[in-house]
Amino acid sequence: MNQQDQTQKYFNLHARDWNEKSTQSNYNTIIDRNSAVVNSVHRHGQVKDFLDVGCGSGQLSIQIAELGINSTGIDFAPEMIALCETNKKSTRSKAVFWQVSVFDYQVPFDSLDLISAQGFIEYISVKELDQFIEFCRKTLRVGGVAVVGSRNRLFNAFSLNGYTAMEAELGTIPQLVSESMTIQSAESQNSLFQALRKTSFNADHPVSHPFTGVAVTTRFQYTPSELIRKFERAGFEPQKIYPINFQPLPQALLSNSTWAELKDKISNFVSTSSEKSHQFVPFSSSFVLAMGKV
Repeated sequence: MNQQDQTQKYFNLHARDWNEKSTQSNYNTIIDRNSAVVNSVHRHGQVKDFLDVGCGSGQLSIQIAELGINSTGIDFAPEMIALCETNKKSTRSKAVFWQVSVFDYQVPFDSLDLISAQGFIEYISVKELDQFIEFCRKTLRVGGVAVVGSRNRLFNAFSLNGYTAMEAELGTIPQLVSESMTIQSAESQNSLFQALRKTSFNADHPVSHPFTGVAVTTRFQYTPSELIRKFERAGFEPQKIYPINFQPLPQALLSNSTWAELKDKISNFVSTSSEKSHQFVPFSSSFVLAMGKV
């Protein structure tokens, strides 16, 4: 079974689980990512037309619609869209939902102000990511923003688990540490992006990953510099990076509920702080990049 078939099967079977995760208390990765999108909407200031790719159970699309924005969510999993419609009805939202893959979705060129893709690019191939970036280039207006969440490959150097062993076997640890040090030494996000443009992370992507509870064999990961470079080739420039799911404790301790609860409290404190420093990024399991079309 290929990656896309695995992904659709998983999200159809576990749609309700993800719907519950999107509202759970303590630290919540989904809410953290969504907050980065909402922040990008406010930073843009003139968003009229919004698209959420891989919209899941629809909370973000509904939240954006509440701002008076034309909000559309698309997902290729039928069970997810069914939950979107349920959540839409319960909130009386004006958000619109479609069951469709972004690669089949028809939308006029230069018609969108902001595209969000959270928990999406990890489930598509590197080639498909290039296709998605081209979709963003064609459909966003000049000045529009692509807000893209990614699993953070940098964190593999510090997680000290199966992912670290995988990177050690690939020989990528020095590159991951080098980029992490670049992030740590940058005094501002502007200086960070200037430094990352000079960083050349160039490594193979593994054909499979250690199991994390999601039954999809390959879930792609990127470093910030790698993702920035891909978007820059298509005519985008980085605007802001958001650390997502800061990991303050050793991963080996998190099977203990006491330590896991403490981790969530610290992660939640970081996620709700008024200005999350980019220096949290290497120790976060994900990040969100806001890339502006120029």
